[in-house]
Amino acid sequence: MKLNLKKIVKSICFMNKKHFALYTSWIGACILFLLALTTVSAEETNEVTLRGKYPFWNRGDICSVHIAQTLAGSYAFMSSERSGVLVADVSDPWSPKMCTVFDTQGLAVSCYVDAPYLLVADSTKGLNIANIENIAYPAELGNYPAKVAIMDVYSKNGYAFVTDVSFGLIVLDMKDPKSLIKVAELSLPGQITTLTVVSNTAYIAAGDAGAHLVDISNPEKPELLSTVDTPGFVNGIQVNNNKMCISDYTDGIYIVNIYDRKAPQIVSHYDKFKNIYAILPSLDGNKLYVAAGPEGLHFLDISNPLEPKETHSVDITGTCWDLAITETEEYLFVACYDDGLKIVSLSEDSPVEVIAELGIEGSVESLVMQSEKLFLADGLGGVKIINASDTYRPRLISEIKTPGMAMQVVPDGRFVYVADYQGLVILDISDPKRPEIYCKLETEGPARSVCRYKKFIFLADGNAIQSVNVKDLDVPILSTRLDLGCEVRKLYLNKKDLFVITEKDMQIYSISNPRALKRINKTEITGNFMDVFTLGDHAYLADYDKGLTIVDIHNLKKPTVVSVCKTPGNPRGVWVSGNYAYIADFENGLQLVNIKNSAEPFLAGTYETTGDAHAVYFLGKFAFIGDGRAGMRIYSSDIKDVDENGIIRTLQREGKVGKDDIGIIF
Repeated sequence: MKLNLKKIVKSICFMNKKHFALYTSWIGACILFLLALTTVSAEETNEVTLRGKYPFWNRGDICSVHIAQTLAGSYAFMSSERSGVLVADVSDPWSPKMCTVFDTQGLAVSCYVDAPYLLVADSTKGLNIANIENIAYPAELGNYPAKVAIMDVYSKNGYAFVTDVSFGLIVLDMKDPKSLIKVAELSLPGQITTLTVVSNTAYIAAGDAGAHLVDISNPEKPELLSTVDTPGFVNGIQVNNNKMCISDYTDGIYIVNIYDRKAPQIVSHYDKFKNIYAILPSLDGNKLYVAAGPEGLHFLDISNPLEPKETHSVDITGTCWDLAITETEEYLFVACYDDGLKIVSLSEDSPVEVIAELGIEGSVESLVMQSEKLFLADGLGGVKIINASDTYRPRLISEIKTPGMAMQVVPDGRFVYVADYQGLVILDISDPKRPEIYCKLETEGPARSVCRYKKFIFLADGNAIQSVNVKDLDVPILSTRLDLGCEVRKLYLNKKDLFVITEKDMQIYSISNPRALKRINKTEITGNFMDVFTLGDHAYLADYDKGLTIVDIHNLKKPTVVSVCKTPGNPRGVWVSGNYAYIADFENGLQLVNIKNSAEPFLAGTYETTGDAHAVYFLGKFAFIGDGRAGMRIYSSDIKDVDENGIIRTLQREGKVGKDDIGIIF
C-alpha cells in the first residue's frame, strides 16, 4: 500500500499559516485510515514482481539537485520524489548524460553526497544511505526511520544532520552507515524543511516559524541560538560570511546581518518575487540566484546588502524549483520540477543562457501490443515503439514526435492511428525503425481516444464522437460528429458496439452504420468514469472516485450496476483476465480485484509502481503498466486461486509474449 504523499510534501513545504493547522489535524486520521486498508485479506496467493521497464530511469518530477565531484567525474544527483534519485554525468555541462537511478521506497525530496555515500531524505520512509563508489550501481547500506517526514540532509565529520518536518533537527552517528545511531535531537517550532550548514551553525527553514540558527559545534548537543521571523513562509536559507539570505515563499527575500548569531538583524527586504522556491549565493557572496518557480531564474546584486537589486533574468521553461552551482561558478544547474534539468552558462566569455538540458518529457498514457512490438502513447514524448519480446530487457526500436500530445495509439498493419489531442495522426510504420507521419487531421476538440471499425476511425473529440472516413488514407475525411454535451474520455469497441466513456456516464452506441451512430442503452450508468473493459456479459468501469464498477450488459438496452469495489486511489485504467480485474490506480499503483463473484468483488492485492499508473494491459502472465512519467513497467504475475475442489491452480498461462498476441488499452 502506498501513501499518497506527492501533493502532501509540496503542501508541507509551501503551505500558508492558515491551512497548516487544519492539515496537521487530519493527517493522522488519514494515515490510520490508509494503514487500515492494508489489512485487507485475500483467499488467493498473489505474487507480482517487476520484470522489466522502459526507460531504465524514471522520468520523475525533479524537486532538488545536488552537484558532486567524484573520482569518476562530476555528477548531478536529482531528487525526484517517487522516482528516487536520478544521477546524470555532467562532466561535460554542454552534453549531460543520464547515468543511473537509485530507487527509494518513499518520496526522495532531497539528497546530499559525502563520498562515497549518497544520503537521501526520503520523506516518510526516513533517511537512506547508499554507497556510490560504483556510480552506475548505487548499493543501499542503511536506513533511519522518520518521525513524520525527513525533508533535508547534510553530513560532516561522520554525523548526518536531518530535518523532520513536524519535529526539528535530528543528529545521527553514521560512522557505520549500515547501523545509524541517533545521538541528539532538537525540537523546533514550525514546519521544518530545508537545512544549510556553514561552519558550526545549522540554518533551518521553519515555515511560518521563521529561520532557526542552531549551534552544532558539539553535534551531540545542538543548541538553538536565535530565530528570525518573517511575515510569510520561510522555505530556504543561504549564508555567505556574515550575510544570511532568507527566501520567504510569499513575501520575497530578506537579507540578515548575522555577525552576532545570537542577535541577527534584518537589514533589507526585496519583495518583487512572490513565489520563491530556492535561492543560492555566488561564491563571493555578491550575487544571489533566485529560482522563482514559473517566473524563471533571476539574478540579484547583493554586494550592498542594504539595497539589493535585480541585474538580469533567464527565461526557463517549467517551474524553477532548486539550484546548484559548480565549484568554479561557470555553470548553474536549475532543477525544473516539471521539465527536467537545465544548465545555464555563467561564463564571462559567453551570454548567460541555457546551454543544455536533460528533459523528462513524456508520460505514458496508453499501451498497445502487436507482433511482439509494444506501442506507447507517450504524451508530449510522442509515440515510442518497443521490442518487448524479452520482457526482462525491453528496448526502444524507434520514437517519433507528434504535433500534439499522444494520448492513445491503435496499430493496424502498416499504419498506426494516434489520438494526438490536437487531432488524428496516422503513422507509417512499414519500417518500424523509421516511422513517419503519413498524414494528420485536426479536430474541433481535444482528441483523447481512438478506435477503428472497417474504413472508419472514431475519435473522442472534446464533447463529441467524431467519425473519420479513412477509405483513402491520403485524404482522410471528417464524417459525422455527434455532440454529447460533455467531455468524452474513452472509446471502447466490442464488435459493432461502441462503449463511450464520458465525464458523467457510460453510453453504448451501435456503429453498424458509422455515419449515423445510434444509441442503444436507455438506462443511465452514471459516474466519473475514466476507462472501460468488457468481457462476456459484464462491463468493468474505472471510476475515478468510487473504484471498480461492474455492470451487467447482457441486455445492452438496460445495463445495470451489479457492484462497486473501492480501491485506495483513483482508477485511470482497467483490464480483465480470468477472475481478476487489474486496475491502474494512479498514485496507488496496480490494484488486483477478485471478480469471480461479480456481485461481491474484493480487493485481492496491490503493487506499488514508481509513477502514476494511467493504463494497464494484461497478456499471458505479464501486466504492462503505463506508469505516467515513470514510463512503461512490465510485471510478472503468478496469481493462484482455489478452485471448487480446493485445488490451487494458476489462472494465467505461462510463457512469453508471442508474435500473434495483440491487445489494446482504451
